[in-house]
Amino acid sequence: MTGPTTFRLSAIWLFLLAATGVTFALGDVGGAAGYPAAMAMLAIAFLKCRFVAWDFMGIRQTSRFWRGLILGWLVLVVTLIAIAFRMGAH
Repeated sequence: MTGPTTFRLSAIWLFLLAATGVTFALGDVGGAAGYPAAMAMLAIAFLKCRFVAWDFMGIRQTSRFWRGLILGWLVLVVTLIAIAFRMGAH
């Protein structure tokens, strides 16, 4: 397998920059946006982590086991954060 192309890495880097800006804007709104904004920020964080792991850390070239393990860990962490946020919001 070959690694990601320079074009792909540049496109992902631009996405990461834009996603960081969106996350900052959502966080800047604060409590006014509430639960939907928090879940949007978590979804963006999930995508950012996945892109960094797959393309910049090279997980894309590893076995299915390692890709599944990393993705499962990421899903678990994001889910636990969402549950903790929801429990704290009540």
